[in-house]
Amino acid sequence: MVPCFAAVLSDNVLQHLAGIFAEAEAPPTRRDGSGEAVEQKTEVGVAIALPPIGGRFQVIAPLGSGGMGTVYRAIDLETKREVAVKVPHLLNAFVDKRFALEVDAIATVICPATIGFVARGDADEPFVAMELVRGASLARRLHEDGAMPAERAIAVARRLAAALAAVHLSGWVHRDLTPSNIVLTDEGTVRLVDFGLARNMEGPGAGTEDGQILGTLGYLAPEQLGADPVVDPRADVYALGCVLFECLTGRAAWTRGLADVLSGRWSPERHPRLDVRGAGVAPEIASLVEPLVETAPADRPEDGLAALETLLGLDPRARAVLDETRALRGVVRDVVRAAMRGPVAVTGGPGAGKSNVAASAALLLAEVLAPAAVFVVRCNPRAARRPGGHAFLLERALRLAGFGSAARVLGGLGVNVGAASDEPALILVFDDASFADDDSVRWARTLAEVGLARVIFTVRPSASAPPDLAAVHVPGQETASTGELDELPGAHRRTLRLFAALGTSFDLFSASQLAVDVGAPMAQDLIEDLVERGILRKLGPSGLAFARASLWEHVIRGSLPEELRELTRRIDALEEHSGRMPLEVTFVGRASATL
Repeated sequence: MVPCFAAVLSDNVLQHLAGIFAEAEAPPTRRDGSGEAVEQKTEVGVAIALPPIGGRFQVIAPLGSGGMGTVYRAIDLETKREVAVKVPHLLNAFVDKRFALEVDAIATVICPATIGFVARGDADEPFVAMELVRGASLARRLHEDGAMPAERAIAVARRLAAALAAVHLSGWVHRDLTPSNIVLTDEGTVRLVDFGLARNMEGPGAGTEDGQILGTLGYLAPEQLGADPVVDPRADVYALGCVLFECLTGRAAWTRGLADVLSGRWSPERHPRLDVRGAGVAPEIASLVEPLVETAPADRPEDGLAALETLLGLDPRARAVLDETRALRGVVRDVVRAAMRGPVAVTGGPGAGKSNVAASAALLLAEVLAPAAVFVVRCNPRAARRPGGHAFLLERALRLAGFGSAARVLGGLGVNVGAASDEPALILVFDDASFADDDSVRWARTLAEVGLARVIFTVRPSASAPPDLAAVHVPGQETASTGELDELPGAHRRTLRLFAALGTSFDLFSASQLAVDVGAPMAQDLIEDLVERGILRKLGPSGLAFARASLWEHVIRGSLPEELRELTRRIDALEEHSGRMPLEVTFVGRASATL
């Protein structure tokens, strides 16, 4: 069967949408007082007189027209902001179906690296209103400036992988990732703007017919060039590799003609391997590109999220976090997928790696949702004695970090919608959430429900997860192992009992003050030894925590009741005097969206 190559190789309309051909300012719209548009001259000298599209979007000027529709620059009469509105030509059933799928994709995929959805029409007046992105296409930048420095090329690819991760996690395949459909914005960010060929992985038909090949020839994966094209997320990953190759070298990965495809020269069976190293790409960079452009789909990262993990290999900090969960990659991905939809609980036995899985998932979520920030709340049983104690500490930390809208919610003041839209995305990890008080868990879930945060809880096996929560289980050890405590010298044990009285996490200032009061040893080499043994772990520059909640519980159970009562009394007095609370909230870091 000879494949049919559709006429819509690439819908360049959204290049216009992105402002690529809209640098010139449009003349102001004139109105006659009724809100209706009146005749005016546009940039191209064409007189238009259109009523507001959907009764809401007042046309300023056409931005361009493609095979399936026309895009207009317009004013949103509700928000007074400029937007882009696409109206289909509605020539036939194929265009109708493709446009409906495009609108569904734009509305479903939520990611700062993709085009923003504003509104959609109905069957009587079909249209889609989108964010108006200003900048230049990657194709134009490469044509004018040539190859990029490797660091910038990898940064562009990371943002595109984040966009594809959101696309794929939302159940779509993009099918037309090319430099022409990528915008480098005036703000220094990367945006994937054209969803004209997007395919729903679960929907029937997907707007194509048997044997049809949709996409741009130079970026199609080998499996898309056969008689029965196969399209899944790995085809987008291949296109990403081709785009990255072009950014690094300044030339296209492949130059193909339609006759070559129809003749079978570029069939999956005969497809050549892309010679990345032979193109002069440094070996350490080539090692990231090569997996993306493997000829066999099974040898590539399975989707945008996996491609993002691959590209993060050059970031030492990210690589260190992800390496901790290399054997649990599937579990991490399940947590990311669930957290994109709502709060999720990570369950598992002691030592199974729940905290590491949550940290890896939070890192990937931050990349997908960048600009974003990650905070970890170590749920200390001491803070849980106060209703809303963890929420109080989190509110304080968020306010200091500039997350005023989230802090307002935690303080019971409601959502400031306008301010919230200007804040970075927020990812919260509630580690050992079994120790959190009910009020704090409720407030954390409220942050997720109002769209201000993605929330991940880790939960011990002996405790129940917050109700009605998606749960992802980490396989592994189901019973506590505390044998490492039995081999400790006496001084180590006394110090650990002091630490345990402070809670599962604590700061060294409070610990040192308490040690002076009770005469416990606090030598630096003793603390370093406990960290090396994996009993304690460092939290930031001045914090420590028990590596596992089961270790903390074992130490607490081994302490004499009168000793704990005396230590608790001293800690309460110390906290009241110093104004310090148990160390709970750690700012992990930010993911930037700018290059």
